[in-house]
Amino acid sequence: MIKVFKIHLLIFWGILAIASDAFTSEVSKQYIQSENPKTKTEKNLELEGIYRVPPEKTRSGFAVPRYVSLKVGKANGRVGPSTKHKILWQYRRKGLPLIVVAETDTWRKVRDMKGDESWVHRPALSGIRNVITTEETTIHKNPSVQTETMALTEKDTLLRLEECRKNWCKVSYKKIQGWIKRSEIWGAAE
Repeated sequence: MIKVFKIHLLIFWGILAIASDAFTSEVSKQYIQSENPKTKTEKNLELEGIYRVPPEKTRSGFAVPRYVSLKVGKANGRVGPSTKHKILWQYRRKGLPLIVVAETDTWRKVRDMKGDESWVHRPALSGIRNVITTEETTIHKNPSVQTETMALTEKDTLLRLEECRKNWCKVSYKKIQGWIKRSEIWGAAE
């Protein structure tokens, strides 16, 4: 019950902060998400409830939603888009994939794997595409379970995303490269 209350409070203050932030683009105000992501199932949580904004209508020139990753080993997730806003939590895993769901000139509202949202300062984020495994899984030589096993991964393994084709994604980890089922990773929804 407390977790749900916090999420409602987060969304309420996030919208309030956007409405009062002088540097926020009009586009971000128009396209801010108003649904509670915690009501979604985990499988469709990734892109659910996010309004799509074309690149020509965003401050950054990149479409929303889009995937990014954490460029630093520690970044604060805040209630709103400024250092004056309360810190909700810290992300502490360099390379962690996140989804940008709204933006200002220097802040990005991101959604993490759990569906939680917060504002992160733009310099803490990178355009490098990473994914994270949602279970123990196998990296195959080609996009088929019938092909050679290249590696076994544990749950929560960070992998570099190279490309996706239908239900399979090509990933790399150090010198290992291969294919993994899209359903076994987070950060590669269509």
